[in-house]
Amino acid sequence: MRRVALAVLLLGAAVGTSPAALAKDFVYAESQAPAHMNPLLATYMNILRVDELLFDSLVRQGRNNKATEPGLAESWTVAPDQTSVSVRLRQGATWHDGEPVTADDVTFTVKAILDAGNASPDHDRLSVVREVVADDARSVTFRFTRPVREPLEKLTFKVVPAHLFGGKRVRADDPFGQKPQGTGPYRFVSRSAADNTIAMERVAGHPAGCSIERVVMKEVPDREAQKSTFKYGGIDAIVKVHHNDLKELSAIRHVNIVPYAQNSWWYMAFNLSRPHCRDPRFRAAVLTALNREKTMKAHLGRGKVISGPYAPTTAYYDHKIAPVAHDPDRASSMLAAAGYRNDGGTLSRDGRPVKLTLAVAPGVATFQEVVLDLQSQLKQVGIEVEVKSSFDARSWKRDVEEKRAYDLALGSWVFDEQASIYHLFHSQGRDNFVGYRNQVVDRYLDESLNTIDPVVAQNLGWKLHAVLAEDLPYAFLWSLEFSTAIWDRVQDVRIHPYYYFSFVCDWK
Repeated sequence: MRRVALAVLLLGAAVGTSPAALAKDFVYAESQAPAHMNPLLATYMNILRVDELLFDSLVRQGRNNKATEPGLAESWTVAPDQTSVSVRLRQGATWHDGEPVTADDVTFTVKAILDAGNASPDHDRLSVVREVVADDARSVTFRFTRPVREPLEKLTFKVVPAHLFGGKRVRADDPFGQKPQGTGPYRFVSRSAADNTIAMERVAGHPAGCSIERVVMKEVPDREAQKSTFKYGGIDAIVKVHHNDLKELSAIRHVNIVPYAQNSWWYMAFNLSRPHCRDPRFRAAVLTALNREKTMKAHLGRGKVISGPYAPTTAYYDHKIAPVAHDPDRASSMLAAAGYRNDGGTLSRDGRPVKLTLAVAPGVATFQEVVLDLQSQLKQVGIEVEVKSSFDARSWKRDVEEKRAYDLALGSWVFDEQASIYHLFHSQGRDNFVGYRNQVVDRYLDESLNTIDPVVAQNLGWKLHAVLAEDLPYAFLWSLEFSTAIWDRVQDVRIHPYYYFSFVCDWK
């Protein structure tokens, strides 16, 4: 088994030498193995990476990161008014268990995604679908509630086999999530109960024609353990290299560092129902007190301090709006003008000390240095912050997003190619857990959703950037750059900024 081969590699390779054994295998590390492999419920990046190998979408993203390449759909027709798309499924496409792929699989998948009870993260992408119809065994028509700006982008969801669900609701604990059957270039082989290693093998005859025969995901929780295992050849890649390790790893002969920009950004959100946080003067002072550039470079590495709700790599980020400069003296003056007093380093208003809770999201809780740094910077202007960082995904949703039991919330958002902020800031948005309400923002978001003109959409994005940079429902922090470390026996590596493995079949 591959697990045994890994042990041989780890013992036999020398630092600074490119691993030569098992050249047709590719092993990468995750700090935590995916809890399941069901693409309809893929809420974390470790799940998305595995699912990109195991499942196909109707339309794949090309090298321009746009949906332009055939996947399960061999052809398609977009209506002139962009209110519908008809697709023709690939002749002879089969699931990994040998069953044929049919239009019923597509309609089942879409209906499962749109079922609110399934809480699929693809729900937003397909919420514009009014109807999906199987015209025959290989033909499907999507009808939209309105004209769609980039209709093929709606077809990049992963399709799942209806026959393995028996028409039942798709649940996170369904056995399918542990033994998935897809149509992707790799098939699931095994998952080790001992160490969570997931093994996948190339599917013969798949049109993508991958060169690498086997892909293995190995769980290596500790950063130093990942680095050591990589250096001695036990894994072929570290998905996200810690910035403090870049210099060391790039100095190793036969190791390539491949940068990629993920469409993501960090935030400190304000609970707008709380007395201090609902005051825009207080929010502006908090942002001014934060030394975002210093914190980012010291603890996270390369990136860009941002002034609004988009990654700087998107068309919607307005580079003319500069980030607020760090100025603790000015922040203190702003607080004083808002009616706060600083007595011996303790901020108060109306005779009551300012003590806030900072809820730290599960995805960023491991960056303790960042949390402590931000806490210290707020303390410098008299704001006492109690950190709560013991959340898992379920308790975060319950206590922060639903009960809103916090003052400040530190987290990050990761976006797909659509970069939609609709549900974050629309008054009816599902992810608007700060309670933000602004009629102008609602109107811009609605107009952006309904336009099919990319220039109009970009201008609306810039307008949204300007209003949100002024209102500050969040303190927008930074957007990071990432790097993968990979042994140079793997060539032609290009990393997709969101799905990572989208171009794996070009790797050699």
